Amino acid sequence: MKIYVLTPIYPTYKDGGYFKDTCVVHYFAKEWVKMGHEVCVFHLQSKFPSIYYLIARQIPKMLSMTPAQVSKKYDEVMDGVMVKHIPINKIIPHTKIAKRECERVLNEVKNYCDQNGNPDWFIGHWDIPQLELLPEIKRRIGVPIALILHNNEFDLEKAHGKGVKQVLNVFDALGFRNTTSKQNYLKKYNPPKKCFMAYSGVSKVFVESGNYERCFSDREINNFIYVGALISRKYPGVILSALNITYPDGGFHLTYVGEGAERGAIERTKTKGEVKFTGFVSREKVIPYLKSSDVFIMVSKGEIFGLVYLEAMAMGCITVASRNEGMDSIIIDGYNGFLCQAGCEEELIQIIKKINAMPADELQLMSERAKETARAYSDYNVADKYLKGMIE
Repeated sequence: MKIYVLTPIYPTYKDGGYFKDTCVVHYFAKEWVKMGHEVCVFHLQSKFPSIYYLIARQIPKMLSMTPAQVSKKYDEVMDGVMVKHIPINKIIPHTKIAKRECERVLNEVKNYCDQNGNPDWFIGHWDIPQLELLPEIKRRIGVPIALILHNNEFDLEKAHGKGVKQVLNVFDALGFRNTTSKQNYLKKYNPPKKCFMAYSGVSKVFVESGNYERCFSDREINNFIYVGALISRKYPGVILSALNITYPDGGFHLTYVGEGAERGAIERTKTKGEVKFTGFVSREKVIPYLKSSDVFIMVSKGEIFGLVYLEAMAMGCITVASRNEGMDSIIIDGYNGFLCQAGCEEELIQIIKKINAMPADELQLMSERAKETARAYSDYNVADKYLKGMIE
C-alpha cells in the first residue's frame, strides 16, 4: 500500500541548526515501511518572521509555539521513509495558513503525486493545517483521507470557523490518540464515517530490556522516578511534595530525568529525602534509571498519550499516570498500575501509601502485568492496528 502523510511536527536530523522534534509520526511511518508499505511524509513546518526565533530563545514558553530554528526546504530518507520538509510561512502560531500558502503546498503535493503516483490513503496528523489541506486534496486527487486528532479537549471552531463540522464530515476516517479524546470529540461533533485509535508504541529496545524479573521484597518502597519536561502542566513538584508528606523522616530516593522551568522551584523545596537531577537524557539512556527505580510517577495535565508511561511499564515499574489524560484504556487502576487526578497531591499520597501496603507478591504481579501491557503496545503492533483500524 502507498501512504502519504501530512504533519506539522516531525523529527529533523539535518545539519545546520536543525533540531530533533517529537518522533511520534515517524514511529508509525518507519514501521509501515518495515511492513512493506511505501511511505512519503510531507513535513509542513511553520516558518515565522525572524523576530519570533529571537524571542523564543529568550523565553522558554515561546518554544511551545515556535520552532527552535528556522525551517528549511529539503528532502531526505529516514529509516526508509521519504520525507519532504516544506516550510509554511505564518505570522501567528496555531492559526490557519493563508490561502496562497495553502495553494502552494497543494501544488507541491499534486506535483509529487503526478511524478510518483497517487497514494491509497492521505493521512494527516494534527488539525492545523491538515483540516484545510486534506479535503481539497481529496477533491483534486480523489483518494481517501484520514485525520488523527491530537486533542483531549475540542474547540476546533476557534481555529477553523463555524463550518468545521461540515469539513470534518468529508474525512473518510478519524483517528484518536486516546479514549478520552474520542469520547470528548463525540460529545460535540458527528460520529465519523470510520473511527480508530492511533496509540503510540514502545520501541523494541524497551521491550527487550524489560525481559528480566523484578524482585520486590516486603521492605518499604522508596525508589521513585519522574521522566519528562520539568514544566508546570506536568506537576513535577507535586511528586516531591507528596513524598515529603508520606516519608516525613526522609528515607526515599527521587530521580528527575529531564529539564525545564520548574527545576529551580523543586531544588528550593526542603526535603529529608535524596533528590537527584540528571538533566536531559536521550530516550534509550533512560532505561538504566527506570530499571533501578520501583515506582514511576507523572501526574500531568494535557497529556495526549505519554509514551514514557509505556516505557516505564516495559521496565516493570509500578506506574502512576493521570486519570482522563490519555492512559485510561491502557492502565487499569490497581491492576497494571495506578491512575491519579492530574496534579492532585492528596490522591497521590494515598496511592503511594497503597503501594507501600501491597505485599511483595502483589507488587510482582502488577509489575509483570505492566510489562505484558507494554509488549502488547509495541511499535509494530500499534502501527499495524492503526492501519487496520483505518482501512477495515
